Amino acid sequence: MKGLESMEPTVKKRVDKYRASLTKLFEEIRAWLKDTGFSSEQTDIQVTEPRTGSYTVPMLTILDQTGKTLAEVRPVGAWIIGAEGRLDIRGHLNNEVLAYWEKGAPEIQISESEEKIGYRPGSRLFRGADKEGWYWIEDKMRGKALPLDKELFLDLVSEVQPL
Repeated sequence: MKGLESMEPTVKKRVDKYRASLTKLFEEIRAWLKDTGFSSEQTDIQVTEPRTGSYTVPMLTILDQTGKTLAEVRPVGAWIIGAEGRLDIRGHLNNEVLAYWEKGAPEIQISESEEKIGYRPGSRLFRGADKEGWYWIEDKMRGKALPLDKELFLDLVSEVQPL
């Protein structure tokens, strides 16, 4: 497996941006948990992707008041089709997927003929995802994504593990 130091510069830059987005998100999550009675533990895990080989990223475990694990906020990778990163909120009952976009969700590219019949150029693949951040894709069929905030995060944790 390649180490980060042997990665080509563009690949290393993408992994570094992914790590920075995780670090920022995990700081926010720790702040969100302060008044809930829940806590978190951060550990390092290995992620292996075809383009990068293995590299280390942080992972958060969300704990209840007794120290029981409610969920893991587990990074999946920086090389995701249509996104600059993915992480999963995993619990005993379910798994919820979050996507990271540096400039919002990708824009749909259309031809002139499609524009003539009413398709709008520059439409985002997911409504509501128009700036940098972590998003939960609420409805794939309707193309709707919600930016991750405290309320949504706690809702997702409750979806993967009853609180």
